[in-house]
Amino acid sequence: MRIATPLVALALAAGGMTAVTSPAKAAEAKPVALGDATAWLKSQTDSNGLLPGFGSAPSISATADFAKSLDELGSADAASVAMSVKNAAAAALTDDHRSSQESAEGAWASQTLGSQDDALVDDVDSHIAQGGEALGGRTADAAALGRLYDSTFNAYTGTDAQAWAVLALAKAAAPSAGEALTYLLGQQCTDGGFRTKFSDVDATGQTCAADAGSTDPDLTSSSPDATGTAVIFLSALPAKDATVTDALERAVDWLTAHQDPSGSFSEYYGVSGNSTGIAGRALRLSDKIEAATKAATWLRRHQAAPVGVCASPLDGDRGALSYDDDTYAANRTDGLADAFALGSAISVTAQSLAALAALPAGNPVPTLTQAAPVVPGARVSINIVGANAGDALCLSIGGGHQLLAAGATSATVTAPTGVASTPFSVQTASGAAATGTLRINTATRLGVAAPKKIKRGKRVRVVVRGLWAGERVTVKLGKKRLGSAVANTAGTATLRKKVAKKTKTGRKAITVTGRFTDRVGKRNIRVVR
Repeated sequence: MRIATPLVALALAAGGMTAVTSPAKAAEAKPVALGDATAWLKSQTDSNGLLPGFGSAPSISATADFAKSLDELGSADAASVAMSVKNAAAAALTDDHRSSQESAEGAWASQTLGSQDDALVDDVDSHIAQGGEALGGRTADAAALGRLYDSTFNAYTGTDAQAWAVLALAKAAAPSAGEALTYLLGQQCTDGGFRTKFSDVDATGQTCAADAGSTDPDLTSSSPDATGTAVIFLSALPAKDATVTDALERAVDWLTAHQDPSGSFSEYYGVSGNSTGIAGRALRLSDKIEAATKAATWLRRHQAAPVGVCASPLDGDRGALSYDDDTYAANRTDGLADAFALGSAISVTAQSLAALAALPAGNPVPTLTQAAPVVPGARVSINIVGANAGDALCLSIGGGHQLLAAGATSATVTAPTGVASTPFSVQTASGAAATGTLRINTATRLGVAAPKKIKRGKRVRVVVRGLWAGERVTVKLGKKRLGSAVANTAGTATLRKKVAKKTKTGRKAITVTGRFTDRVGKRNIRVVR
């Protein structure tokens, strides 16, 4: 029997614009993005309540990530998902190739349910190194004390697995809980962040500081995944001493300092939805609201969300999150086309779920404005203000549709010809909709060509230029209607008409009017006998 250390004892202790509301509620009890992601993950579980991993096989860890996020949210769904994790982990205890991380996940799940599975806790406790164990062909050094190892996959244990073990053991008051916590804290680097990977089991120093000379960035560099994970699980400890509190403060400071202006987080290999989601959860739990909201907004920009009539093959997986920009673009084009694409989306969504709670819960209708009427054929900007941050937008105008980038605040369209106004609408990924009317300045001076002298009773030829194709123009001689003509594709209309014999002689004006009264032209002539 191992003796509990002091740490475990501590742990135990505009004009022309109108807006209409969509059928969606004006305010939701929770963010639309969060509800969509939760519903999608639930739809992906099998008959045992487990999510698939990066293939068809059920994944205890992916499902545990889902359960942990739900628990952080206080969701009523947490219990059923945790039960699936606990049952699957307990069933795996008879498997010699089981994962110690999965046992830790199952132990935590059982504790969440209020009925701790002692067999799972004991399995985790028995996989906390004391030094001297034969692991992967090597003998664990004394520096490995407290490290979670795995009989089959010992090379793959790291900060993530250790964090699960620390929380489960602390909740159980297990003998090795303090040792496991001490080992986890040793993975914090001097800059305040935590590293992802552990040292070799036989290394005489197994902290981030001890590996400072390594060329492996997983050993020497702080990681948003590892740091976020450490914050999430250390924050959940039953009690925390000054050492843990200090570690948390430094880790949160590291996260806030390493967030990209876009809200995302990156590993050394690039921006990652998993990194952003895990870090976002940690920031939310640490009451870093602004930073957490920025992370959640980035995630929302990479979420499957049908947007009005701007359809995509990804719409059937509403709520799923994509790994990065390129993955999101590919998923919108092809959908979740294979098991890997599905597994990636499940991984990101399960690990990021609770981060989405930092988004606003309302569903505001955006305000649409146009600076001023524009001439036909000109490019005009429509301003869009007030949509949920991160929501993709669908603009519909003139029978066409345009998907706008998430977070767009304006859209540029071409003013149509032949009309003084045209309706348009903007729909958001959260389901709000607004309508507006694009105002077009139709005024123009039409060109008029006609003879300087016109004889009464003779045919006259009047040519009008500057019209729209197909536009009808009315021609008057003085106050009398002379006739009308329709413009050709070049915008020119020609009228040939006999001048009445009773027309008075003298100076007169030929005036022309197009489709609207502000489309006019004039030519002064003389009527003679």
